[in-house]
Amino acid sequence: MLRYELIKKDQNGVYYEYYPEGKKTAPGVILLDKNGGKVITESAEDCGGRYAYHAITGIDRKEKSGTVAWY
Repeated sequence: MLRYELIKKDQNGVYYEYYPEGKKTAPGVILLDKNGGKVITESAEDCGGRYAYHAITGIDRKEKSGTVAWY
């Protein structure tokens, strides 16, 4: 499970912070650009990029914040 929050929108796209297991102490950052590209700065709590992957595939660009859960 991860939580995410919109932190910025600009000409490059939208930036979200994601928090593995909801822990705000070690956020990662995802840029979803307008051309469909993605730039990731992984969280220190993200072993192997699992949370980053779920953030990329699960963030709803229409929302300012939310949760992505999987099992």
